[in-house]
Amino acid sequence: MATEIAELLAALRSGSDDDKANAAFALGNLAKRDPASQAAIASAGAIPLLVALVASGSLESRAKAARAITALACGNDTNRNGIISALLVLLLTGSKESQANAAYAFARLCANDVSERSLNQQAIASAGAIPLLVSLSLHDADAWWALTALRGENEANLFAIVASLVSTGPDNSAYAVVDRLAELAENPQTHATIASAGAIPFLVSRLSTVRHEGDIIAVCLAIGRLVSTRDPGVKAAIMSTNVISLLVGVLPMIDAITKAGALNKPFWVLTNLEDDTNRTAFATAFVGILRNITETNRINTLKAIVHVAEIGLFKLWAEMTSPDVLPLLVENLVTLLINASDIGELIASRGLARLANSDENLNTIATSGAIPLLVSLLTKGDRGYLGKDDASARVLCRLAGCESHRLVIASAGAIPPLVALLTNGYQRAKVNAAEALRWLALSEDHRSAIVSAGAIQPLVMLLENGDDLERESASHVLKNLMLSEANRPAILTAMLLPIVTALTNGDDQGKVKAADVLQSLALSEDQRSAIASAGAIPPLVALLANGDDEGKSCAARALGNLSLSEANRPAIASAGAIPPLIALLTNGDDEGKSSAARALGNLSLSEANRPAIASAGAIPPLIALLTNGDDQGKVKAADVLRSLAMSEGQRSAIVSAGAIPPLVALLANGDDEGKSSASLALRELMPSSESSRNSVPVDSEEGHAVLHRVLNSSDHDMLIAFSSAYLRGVTRDFDDSRVLGRGSFGVVYEAVDERVRCRYAVKRLSVEAANIRRMLAQEVRILSRFFHPNIVRLVGYCDDHADLCLVYELAGKGSVDKILRDDGEARHFTWRHRVRAMCHVAKALNYLHKHDPNSPVFHRDVKSANIALTDTFEAKLIDCGLAKLLDENEPLVGVGGTIYTPTAAGSPLRFGTLGYTCSTYMRSGNFDAKSEIFSFGVTLLEVVTGRVQSCPDDLLMLFIEDDEEGDGAARLEDSFDRRAGEWPRELIDGLAQLIRQSCRKYTRRIPRMESVMRSLLELEARFCVETEEEAYFRRQYQTLLGDIERLRLEGLQKENELRAMQRTCTLCFGDDNLAGVECASGHFVCDSCFDHHVQAQCELSMEVLRGRDGGVLCPRNNAHYTPQCRAEAFSDQVVAQHVRDHTYVRYLGVRRSIWEHVIFQKSQAAIEQIRQQVGRQMSEELARNQLRESLQRDMPNARMCGRCGFGPVDHAFCYNLRTHHGETVGRGGRVAAINNACPQCGWFADEIAQWPTWDGVLWEERQQAGKGESFTAYTSAACL
Repeated sequence: MATEIAELLAALRSGSDDDKANAAFALGNLAKRDPASQAAIASAGAIPLLVALVASGSLESRAKAARAITALACGNDTNRNGIISALLVLLLTGSKESQANAAYAFARLCANDVSERSLNQQAIASAGAIPLLVSLSLHDADAWWALTALRGENEANLFAIVASLVSTGPDNSAYAVVDRLAELAENPQTHATIASAGAIPFLVSRLSTVRHEGDIIAVCLAIGRLVSTRDPGVKAAIMSTNVISLLVGVLPMIDAITKAGALNKPFWVLTNLEDDTNRTAFATAFVGILRNITETNRINTLKAIVHVAEIGLFKLWAEMTSPDVLPLLVENLVTLLINASDIGELIASRGLARLANSDENLNTIATSGAIPLLVSLLTKGDRGYLGKDDASARVLCRLAGCESHRLVIASAGAIPPLVALLTNGYQRAKVNAAEALRWLALSEDHRSAIVSAGAIQPLVMLLENGDDLERESASHVLKNLMLSEANRPAILTAMLLPIVTALTNGDDQGKVKAADVLQSLALSEDQRSAIASAGAIPPLVALLANGDDEGKSCAARALGNLSLSEANRPAIASAGAIPPLIALLTNGDDEGKSSAARALGNLSLSEANRPAIASAGAIPPLIALLTNGDDQGKVKAADVLRSLAMSEGQRSAIVSAGAIPPLVALLANGDDEGKSSASLALRELMPSSESSRNSVPVDSEEGHAVLHRVLNSSDHDMLIAFSSAYLRGVTRDFDDSRVLGRGSFGVVYEAVDERVRCRYAVKRLSVEAANIRRMLAQEVRILSRFFHPNIVRLVGYCDDHADLCLVYELAGKGSVDKILRDDGEARHFTWRHRVRAMCHVAKALNYLHKHDPNSPVFHRDVKSANIALTDTFEAKLIDCGLAKLLDENEPLVGVGGTIYTPTAAGSPLRFGTLGYTCSTYMRSGNFDAKSEIFSFGVTLLEVVTGRVQSCPDDLLMLFIEDDEEGDGAARLEDSFDRRAGEWPRELIDGLAQLIRQSCRKYTRRIPRMESVMRSLLELEARFCVETEEEAYFRRQYQTLLGDIERLRLEGLQKENELRAMQRTCTLCFGDDNLAGVECASGHFVCDSCFDHHVQAQCELSMEVLRGRDGGVLCPRNNAHYTPQCRAEAFSDQVVAQHVRDHTYVRYLGVRRSIWEHVIFQKSQAAIEQIRQQVGRQMSEELARNQLRESLQRDMPNARMCGRCGFGPVDHAFCYNLRTHHGETVGRGGRVAAINNACPQCGWFADEIAQWPTWDGVLWEERQQAGKGESFTAYTSAACL
């Protein structure tokens, strides 16, 4: 071995380069054999020769010599120390090349196997090599490689390296040091050590000395990597410096024209630093560079400021654009628009677009003179996403939303370039242009300009081929343009041809879109006619028959709208629409069934179509929809059945198919629209004719049923002709004890029909005139047309002999004037009830005035005595239209106290009540709507003050006329009725103002009835929102009324059945035609025994009564009787009819106690169910919060998708996304491609700063709350 070593050393001394390389390689192999070989080679003097070869040998020789040195040092401390000493000498005294080669050798030593690597690292560091290598590494890659290997996982070495870096070299080496520190910070595990070694003050100080963009990028890269650490101490150390002001201060140094991308690195740092605790400091720093802006750095500064919003720091942007800073920012952006280059215009337009997202900023932008400049940008053709046209259109769109700005925009010539943008713009620019035109099209003048600019065709193209946003925006513009009748033909012509073509020849989705557009267009008679003329009906029917579910539903909706025109119904029916509509009615989804029912309902309005609809089998599926459909479907089904029932031959088929029960259920349980439709359908199914309805004697069995139905339904067109004898019987021959009030035209009596237990009001007219009977008949026809919930309904009339009567429904609580005079009743008549009641009266008067525009009806005697209240304080106006019964120029006989004749001979008759009539009417005799509003104002004054107008002009003189003279300015506001409760002050002011306006002396200054009504409704909406307690009692009251009505009908039916039967009392065994009650099993009890039986039942224990729901059972429901009766308990209706009043009160008390117990049990069960549900929700929310906290803890720097909001997304500290995106990793069969795009939607951005910081919302939460779409729309608008 010694000979071999000697030969190899000789080759090292004097051999050629190849010989030296081969010798070094051979020595390395020998050194790996065993320690003895290592010792022999070292003792032979090989180490100096190998070190020399490392220093000055060829590339191959250097590598093989370093390999040999590494082998000699392995496991031999003596050799290791000798090698390190020799290499250190080389670092100190060698040439640059030798130093680099020595660094290479050090790197090889530190790249040895794991067992030797740590020993070599420690020995090299102990020998003092780190400062030398750090100094060399600023210019040499091998030295940095050596330091990287030397660092390894040794924190002490890392600390030494960083400490040497921050203290090494003159200023011209500072940025090389920054680069090295940035590379070290790429590993998050090094951040704490780097910070403790003093790197943070060094890096922050570099920000104050930067000279160009490259320096800024280098420093921000290093600081940014440290900021993104998971160690809060590192971030706190950075924030303890003046990094915020320095970071913002360097932004204007970045050239926005040629190196705008350099902003990404500083803003990356800013994004990681900005939070709730330092946001104000950042805002202050940004405002500082704005206030110090100069002509030379304006573009750069504004680019940096606008960039804050563009990367999604919206909270910081909001603080930066506060009201005191906004004018300065807008002024500089406008200056940039005037003087800058293309990039300056782009920055300015995008900045204004960002500001325009807030409504508070719009006036400042508009008054800055920006509008003409933005319009000029639209013509420069800078197309593309975030281009100048896109941003300018966005600003104009937002400004056009304010009416005051539209004229300025149009005057600046914005319409032609906006129209051009519809064709040539980028996607979002088209939407913004369309939205701007939508607002401008609200003006008649602008509509003609938009059409003249050629907007119709591109709008139609957007409607046909655009995405959802484009279609929606285009449809809004077209609808506004069609507000001008002159534009409709051109728009329809342009729209219909491509739409019908798509409906005929397009793909499935195209047909669906076309049908959807057609149904939205078929809104007027002209439009429906144009659609039909364009040939749309056959392809719609084809889509209805052969399309998918969505297509069928859209086609049914379109045909439903088209069939609103009578002229289209034959064409739709002849095109074969009825069978596929019925098929959709049978097999479609809820929306499809409802659409089909609506279309069939419209078609059935034509009598010729009804047989075809019925014969095609529509009735069974209609009844199925009426039974099981959703609310809208039930309404539409009831409407179709009503139309079909208009044909005599279809009624029996509808009834036989089982329509009555679901119609009754809808009448009982449906919403208002459902109840109305069910009522109309049931009326059509009745077998009686109109003439027979009015000719039925009310005192007959059939007449009683009709009377009961009219009094308890909403059939306003059904009137009963009462006989004088019948009315005298139910009013006790018009006895004074039955008088409810005395009005302008007669006395009102309470009528009680014991036979059907109905109460109503009869007004016996006291006025006589030559043609009074003819006028009465005419007025009955007029009053029967009134259909308003706040007008007392006319039930019938009587024109027998001397008795001229009108019969009305009876309001339970009586007139308002009586309630105001009774302190007890007035306290129940709270201020909320009073405001609502006067709203009801205002609605009724407005209805009378506008019900028939050609012949308005005036009440002529509006006062509190002519307003009646129901048990739920709903106001109803009485005596409506009775003034029309008399000719004002005809003499009167027996005039009541509220109709009077002026003293002047030959003057026309005056109607009304003194104190309620206006002076203008008194002077001229000309009554109009303003005269009625004056009376309404006096009535409102009565209601709010709680004082009835007892003598002429009393309240007017006290509160109104004194106000006009300035003597009683505060008296009205201080006189509101305290019995009604504590009136809100703002409500008092609003009502007082309304009273003064309505009671003005000159009627030309009195507002219109509609204006008065709307003012009252606004006050009601603000102050009289229904409380939960009121809503509960209202529902309970409605339920109780329904139950009472049901019980009443059941009792009457049973009573009729038992009347013909001979009955024997089960208890006293008395017989003959005794008055009494019979159970369902036929056991009869006379009234006397039944009364005692009910009292005895009330004495039973509550446990027993609860078992039978508090009801009274048949006396034979007892074990002593064989067989024992098992009939159900007597109904409340039966008990009420057959016991004395005090017994029934006691019975109701027992029932009420039991009901309260049942309600309490049910409420407890409901509360427990809610508690369990809330518990489950809280558990789910806790699990989501734990998952969120876990993700935030594991991925503190997580990002989210800028398009769909998916998050969290963790790029594993990759800051060069573009380079690594799509890169393949792995080997063999496990090769995979890196995908840095959003895993949900595929969105990708180059820089990590362009990915918004994850807001903590889980993807499932965003989908459930609908935030995905909101995020998309927000970021799309925000990215202008």
